[in-house]
Amino acid sequence: MKSPTTSPLSLQTVSLETLLETCSMQMVRCPNCGSPAARYYQTPRIQTQCSACDYYMVTCAHTGSVVEAYAPGISVRTGGGLQMR
Repeated sequence: MKSPTTSPLSLQTVSLETLLETCSMQMVRCPNCGSPAARYYQTPRIQTQCSACDYYMVTCAHTGSVVEAYAPGISVRTGGGLQMR
């Protein structure tokens, strides 16, 4: 396996072969609408997306922290937690 190279900006360049080895896909139910959704495991990211309701979530596989999210129909309430509209 080829190792990633580092550019002057400290961004990693990954070959397609390495990406295919580290990326896998799983069909899951969307946590927003229940339709079939795709979950991609791209170390260290886990990306879940649903084409039926436009749900999108990227989490860190190591910490579980949300990196990026979009979920129509779910609003964020101040003080934490989720509130349904």
